[in-house]
Amino acid sequence: MEEFKRMIIKVSDVEGASATIPSTNDHTDGSWLTTDIYEGELFLNLIDNILQTRTDAGIINLNASSSSDADRVVQDVRYDEAVEKGEPLRITGYNVGSGIITVEKADASASAEMPSYGLAMANYSSGATGQMIAVGTLTDVDTSAFAEGDTVYVAVGGGLTNVKPIEPNLVQNVGFVARSNANNGSIEVVAIGRANDVPNLPLGHTFIGTSTNPTTIDLTTELNDKQDNLISGTNIKTINGNTILGSGNLPIDTTDQWGDITGTLSNQTDLQNELDDKQDNLISGNNIKTVNGTTILGSGNLAIDTNDQWGDITGTLSNQTDLQNALDNKQDNLVSGTNIKTVGGTTILGSGNVDLGVTSIVAGTNVTISPAGGTGAVTINASGGGGGGGLTHYQSFDTIGLTTLNTWYVHNTSMNPLYKYPTFQAGTGAEPNFYWNINRFFVNGANSLAGLDFHCSNIQSGGEVEIWVVSYDYDNSRFGATNKQVLVNETFSLTANNQFRKTNFNINPNTFSAETTIQIGFRLIAGTNLFMYTPSLRYHFS
Repeated sequence: MEEFKRMIIKVSDVEGASATIPSTNDHTDGSWLTTDIYEGELFLNLIDNILQTRTDAGIINLNASSSSDADRVVQDVRYDEAVEKGEPLRITGYNVGSGIITVEKADASASAEMPSYGLAMANYSSGATGQMIAVGTLTDVDTSAFAEGDTVYVAVGGGLTNVKPIEPNLVQNVGFVARSNANNGSIEVVAIGRANDVPNLPLGHTFIGTSTNPTTIDLTTELNDKQDNLISGTNIKTINGNTILGSGNLPIDTTDQWGDITGTLSNQTDLQNELDDKQDNLISGNNIKTVNGTTILGSGNLAIDTNDQWGDITGTLSNQTDLQNALDNKQDNLVSGTNIKTVGGTTILGSGNVDLGVTSIVAGTNVTISPAGGTGAVTINASGGGGGGGLTHYQSFDTIGLTTLNTWYVHNTSMNPLYKYPTFQAGTGAEPNFYWNINRFFVNGANSLAGLDFHCSNIQSGGEVEIWVVSYDYDNSRFGATNKQVLVNETFSLTANNQFRKTNFNINPNTFSAETTIQIGFRLIAGTNLFMYTPSLRYHFS
């Protein structure tokens, strides 16, 4: 559809100013620059005689630079990455859509990103169309980091620097600073297109090699490795008083014989070393020992008497460390009642038997001998922890139904204990609320609870069940509960359609009084509608 709109033209009298693409689509949000334009709007630079517009392809120049503007060479480009005004640019290719070359930032540290062919004339976003200056004056650029007259180079990592890069980085002089200012600085752009300057070198170094593969050397080091001019008898010896410098031959007489050799033996270091390794003449008792006062030099045999016997050995036992260590690891002489105990007041040292007075062990209420009548070892098993009578109490129910999650179920006086329906709920706290009217059983003649077994014939619906067993002294008052003790508090898992038995409950330390009562509670902590059929408990008391 054809549309007709008012034309918006932005006009600038700032040299080098160019149209830019805004970061947002709302010119009222406070982020827009004075050079930002919408698509279809125009930007006119009165100083540079440049007319630009914006399309979906970016910023487009509608006219070339004025032919009268002979002091500058400006080229239209498309930016493949965001740049800031004054940054050195390298050519990366050609954009078919806009019909102009594409550029990115130059970097002195990478040969593939050099050389620079111009400086950005404004801030441009990636994909924008704008201009770069190859020769001439770039104005209104931040040059506050430099002094006027400074030569500027392509920096390592991109941008400009007034410090000449050193090898192995490339060096490209792009111009010099005409004015140092944060907002209105200017750069005279020259020598664009080649990175052919020589990098800085450490003091005393020079380049060697080819232009494509240069290396550096330290001249001082190289010269120090060279031989000074030789002067016979000064820094190079003579032979028999004759110089060895020059051409020709020096005849050396090598017909010396024994007796004709002059000098000392020590001058013949190889021969001296051989002699030094030889044994001096041996003198018995002087530089070689005697054996029992007899020289070992000469021929024949020395007979040595080795028939030493106990009593003939001299020295002390402590000198024989291996024998002393063996003796130290032996048992001292045992003395009954001193370093070995007695049994029933009778020493266990000596032969024979110590009679303890036990004639037989008879199977009975609390002693089981297995196998009966056997002749092997006898094992004595004590039920209920042993001592105090060994009492056992059985408790069985019809069904325990846990239908409400995290709710305690206990005995009730008006119904079968822990029966399925109805049940007595005892709260949802960390432990059941035990009251005076809840069934309990009395324990008589026991000192403590030593063990607990639990069994049920079948499980309807599996889950996690918590059991709570407490004891306290009987009190006829409504809420009386003195000497309360938590005997058992454990959680166990039940599997649906299976029997269940648990005999390894952890029993907390406990002590019963003469009138101790016990109560028990269950709750479901995971699962739904769990029923335990024909459950039974067996308590072992000591």
